[in-house]
Formats: sequence, structure tokens, C-alpha cells
Amino acid sequence: MKLTVIGKYGPYPKDGGATSGYLFEGGGAKLMLDFGCGILSKIDGYCEVEKLDAIALSHTHFDHSADLLTLSYRLKAKLPLLMPARQEKGLAAAIVATKAYDVREYDEGDEIEIGGIRLTFCRLPHPVTSYAVKIRGENKTFVYTGDTVYCDELVRFCRGADVILADAMQKDGFTGPHMTVEQAKALSTESGAKVICTHEPAQNAGEPEKLGLIRAQEGETYVI
Repeated sequence: MKLTVIGKYGPYPKDGGATSGYLFEGGGAKLMLDFGCGILSKIDGYCEVEKLDAIALSHTHFDHSADLLTLSYRLKAKLPLLMPARQEKGLAAAIVATKAYDVREYDEGDEIEIGGIRLTFCRLPHPVTSYAVKIRGENKTFVYTGDTVYCDELVRFCRGADVILADAMQKDGFTGPHMTVEQAKALSTESGAKVICTHEPAQNAGEPEKLGLIRAQEGETYVI
């Protein structure tokens, strides 16, 4: 299994960058995790979007899903879209209204199979309904945290993972709805997993390398 970082910024990108969007490949499947601002302009360098098996949204904040609106103009056939249940307003409603997607809602406890991989979900604290996504396949386990704070639910969900892609690029002392690099270190220690830190602010980001963690880099592919 492997993960390619197409966009890593949040809530808005640096010049030439893109917000959250990650290409996961494993078990014969190609899956996009989130599809934020700038992803559509970059994705063809890694995968024809029409060849994706699905797109899975952790949540529907703009920096994780905005380019789905523009993508709808391109699609000639409905693309499977996994999104949190009961998202009836705002951008979620606009995405559904395009009728460009075969929408499948998921909730905590659901399990979805795509090719040779299995997805499960854990709802975590964020201003909107947001989920971590666990992917199992090829005797490996990968977790994408989506956006969240550090909490017991997250630690439990991540235990046993080989690699975690974590919303954790804030400096120590940050008190908003995201994790710091210090909390990413704690998550690595508690779970035993390698942690890749993402959702980098365009300014004033933390420095995960100083704690032995990995800073996500756009265009890089990481083996799980």
C-alpha cells in the first residue's frame, strides 16, 4: 500500500500548493482521501480522476472538499463518493446537488470494502461532523485522522496502525480544533505507528522533524 500527498495545506494553500487531498493505492484500489482546493489542477499528474474507485471525505469543510464542485463539470459518469451521514446543509448539499456523484453515506461502525481494502470510521471532535478513516489491506493498517483534536478516541482508533496521516502541524500552545506536532509525537508513542504530519498552515507551522516525525510533502509517495 502507498500514499501520495497531492495537497497538504489547511485551511488555505501556499502559492502553488493545494489543501487536503491524498491518493491511497492498495489492494488493487485507488482512493482519494479528501478533495480540497487545488487538487483538481494537480491530480492528473498522479492518476486520471476517472480511474479512481472512490473519493472518501473525512468531513465537508471547504479545504477538504471544495474541488468536488469543480470536478463535477468534468465527470461524464458518476464517481462513487463516501461522505459522513446526515450532511444536509452547506457545501455538502451543494456537492450532492451536482448529481455528479454516487453518494454513499457512512457512519461510525460502518465497514466498506473497495477492492481488496476495508474502510472503517471513527467520529472525532471538530466543529463539523468529522471522521478518522482506517484502511486495512495487504496485512497493513493505515489511519487518516481527518481534522481533530488529540483525544482518547483517536488514540484507541490508531492503536495497531502501521502508518498514521495526522492533522498535526500546529505549534505547541495552539488551542484550536487541530493537533500540535507535540501531540502527534504522543500519538506515535501511544499507537506505535509512524506518523506523517499534514494539514500544514501556510504560515507559522510547527516542526515535526525536530521530534522525529515526518512532515508531509506535496508530490511525495510514502510506502505503508
